[in-house]
Amino acid sequence: MANDLLTYFENNKKRLIFKWMHYFEIYDRYFSKYRETDVHFLEIGVSHGGSLQMWKDYFGPKARIFGVDHNPHCQQFAEDQVTIFIGDQADKKFLSRLKREISRLDIVVDDGGHTMEQQINTFEALYPHVSANGIYLCEDILTSYWKRYGGGYRNPGSFVEYSKNFVDALHAWHFEDAGGKEVSEFTKSTYGLHFYDGILVVEKRPISRPFTRQTGQPTLPEAKASRAEMPETGRALWSQPNKFARPPGIEVSPGRVTVHGYQEFRISRGKIEPLRIDQPLRIKRKLVQSIFNPDYLTGKTVLDIGANGGFFSLWACHNGARQVVSLDMDEAYLDLIRQAQREFGWQNIRPVNARVQDWEEPADLVLAFAMVHWLYSCTANYGSLETVVEKLAGLSRSLLLIEWVAPEDPAIGSFKHTEWNPQVAKDGYKLEAFESALRKCFCKVEMIGPTSPTRTLYIGHRRRHEVTLHPVLPLLAPADCVISSRCLAEYKKRKYYSRVYADASPDRIVKQATADMAVHEAKILERLQGAYFPRVISSEQCDGYSVFTMERIAGVELAEARREISSNPKRLAGFLGEGLAILSQMRAAAIRHRDIRLENFLVRDGHPVLIDFGWAESGDEAWLNPGGLGGLERIEEGLPCDTYSMGRVFEQIIPENSKLFAPLLEKMLNPELARGAGITGLQRVLKSLELPEAWDVPPVFPIPRHAAARPGAEPVRTGVVSAEAARFWKRCRKIFRS
Repeated sequence: MANDLLTYFENNKKRLIFKWMHYFEIYDRYFSKYRETDVHFLEIGVSHGGSLQMWKDYFGPKARIFGVDHNPHCQQFAEDQVTIFIGDQADKKFLSRLKREISRLDIVVDDGGHTMEQQINTFEALYPHVSANGIYLCEDILTSYWKRYGGGYRNPGSFVEYSKNFVDALHAWHFEDAGGKEVSEFTKSTYGLHFYDGILVVEKRPISRPFTRQTGQPTLPEAKASRAEMPETGRALWSQPNKFARPPGIEVSPGRVTVHGYQEFRISRGKIEPLRIDQPLRIKRKLVQSIFNPDYLTGKTVLDIGANGGFFSLWACHNGARQVVSLDMDEAYLDLIRQAQREFGWQNIRPVNARVQDWEEPADLVLAFAMVHWLYSCTANYGSLETVVEKLAGLSRSLLLIEWVAPEDPAIGSFKHTEWNPQVAKDGYKLEAFESALRKCFCKVEMIGPTSPTRTLYIGHRRRHEVTLHPVLPLLAPADCVISSRCLAEYKKRKYYSRVYADASPDRIVKQATADMAVHEAKILERLQGAYFPRVISSEQCDGYSVFTMERIAGVELAEARREISSNPKRLAGFLGEGLAILSQMRAAAIRHRDIRLENFLVRDGHPVLIDFGWAESGDEAWLNPGGLGGLERIEEGLPCDTYSMGRVFEQIIPENSKLFAPLLEKMLNPELARGAGITGLQRVLKSLELPEAWDVPPVFPIPRHAAARPGAEPVRTGVVSAEAARFWKRCRKIFRS
């Protein structure tokens, strides 16, 4: 059959086109169905512009052709039907802007710079943006075998090795035990993968769980169906939790260890990094990175329950933990930890073969990743989520990191963890029971974020405030007078610390901070008067640090007071009005707080008090600007916006099952509107709301989100897995989740 693309190429007298000759058959095979349609086609890599002319001719007059190149001279190739964007495909911010500019993409052809970083970044950014029945084609993947492009044969960082993982994701429906991988948005939106010499074609199509049917009459004697050796419900406790996971393995060379199995990671040159193939571990690592900071871990003890290959045990040891216990029931995995330990001479890790119900030695930080469904009634016989959490809380001196695994999780669907010993079950395996147990056992509970569409990380605090006595700040009083002590941020290679002491006078506290931060905060607060702000008593600059004394707010954290201040809609409206009054007073004083978040509010006698002005700016005065100011409540792009951040705080204290305050939130949470919003206008919106005397349904409040959580992150709740998975895909912008 004639190939019009090849014919055009052979007769081309226009701008230069450079192609491998066997590509034309592949193009036509997948692109021909889009001819004479209003296809939106993107090619990355414009070069001399000849291929854009070819695509325009091939697809016809209804097509929209988009080209991307880093060379600004390529802008001259824009013409009717053809739009050019100038930018680097390795730049994630540029790719985000590109998606905003191009509302729809039916076909993406990556013929850009061909480096591994460019190909992987571009796929992760643009594949989710391709229409539901579209095509993603990455060409010249042969550079995965060329070192000058960042590749090399079997190099785990190459695009070819990265894309091999797509095969697993495509077949995730059929995993007998998820083993850290499970059905993802990629699984549910990808129809096929086609590898050719130099090209990978990924076809999108909405996919539901595959099923089989039978027709016709059987003609052979019925045989017993073969089945994998799996445990039967109601038998003795399961003692081989890793039996159906990937087999463990390790590669050891001088100064380098690579671990395989349930966790895939490498230790080399002082770094511990998940392999690119293990996307679930990479996600989890990113979520808990702030907790594994040496500023927190140094000198602390860690208990890693279900340590497996030991990634988190080894990472904690590497980042300064004084003692790490790696608890697991699988001797083969514990041996991996011992081998890595010997290679790097780490003496403060203790691999132990034991069950958690037999362990009594507490630690400062306890890790319980992907464990709660095992402990419920499979490898332990607690039979109650409250009992499970009580056990783990009893082992935690300071923090518990715990992962919720929803009943809909593919691993539970396959292995039936929660049904193993039904005779011991005292209450149901439900998220509500899990969160209730956390609230009961810990003084403060936060949700960090989803690790997959059916798994969510939580953190339980045994103390309300972190106390880590960094030597950078000299102690001004006995350690038992310290209320909180932590590293705030790193800015221009300098770390900034804060410590708060109880003063001899019960109505005062003393705040100590790096450099002149405390004096700066005192000066800001002196310009703000009234009950909404702490009152300054005195301040002093010292050698290397500063100190100021202020009134102690006799109140509770806003997260604790949510139910009280939201007892009825009108009372909540009054509280929100006071929040707007705080914004009004700061604006009148030309002060920008820049770090408004839920945890920076106290409630005194039912009224809000905004604290922690250490990062605040006044007038045109520039001040320290570390990344991450505003935490979860920060506006996504650009400088911090106090109005937007206040809206995020409001969002967390308004019952999630009520829409009464939606008109106010719509204005405050729209970035463009928030930046230009007048406080008086917002106050008018609030006053105009028609509010009943009582809630029409009992108010529901989610567990507050931890500062490490992704914006918008929510735990998976029973019966809404597919919707949660869609939001998870949008937030994380990754392909594989587990």
